[in-house]
Amino acid sequence: MSIEQELGQTDFSFCTLYDSSRQRNGEANGEDSIDCQNDLSKSITKSNNNSKLFVLREAPQTLFPKLFKSWQISHLVFEKDTDAYARDRDEEVMKLAKKHGVEVRSIPGRNLYDSDELVKANGGKPTMSISHVQSVCIQDAFTSCPEP
Repeated sequence: MSIEQELGQTDFSFCTLYDSSRQRNGEANGEDSIDCQNDLSKSITKSNNNSKLFVLREAPQTLFPKLFKSWQISHLVFEKDTDAYARDRDEEVMKLAKKHGVEVRSIPGRNLYDSDELVKANGGKPTMSISHVQSVCIQDAFTSCPEP
């Protein structure tokens, strides 16, 4: 699903924020990362003049409340993450966003299937192999299909 479909609107500015607060790189890797991010920012802006990549070095839990107010953010859309730190972080950010009147949408991103839906369809147990994922996905109980 596209962001336009997810939000139900087409007139918006898109800002991509990269959380580098937990990144641990050497100096050379950091420079390569900055070059890649600069290239990505140029590509984003080329596709939409109102859009830009912002790399901000602060934990999202403390950064977002500041941005919600100063940037007058109305919607926050982010990729759903599966690791424990990210789940805790995202839950806190969603609470802060709602406190500031920001509508929040968390969408699946790099995974074909929503991992929470897979676990739910598998009776509350995690899948342990790709063949296990495939068998759960073909069951009638699992209706969610990956996005094209």
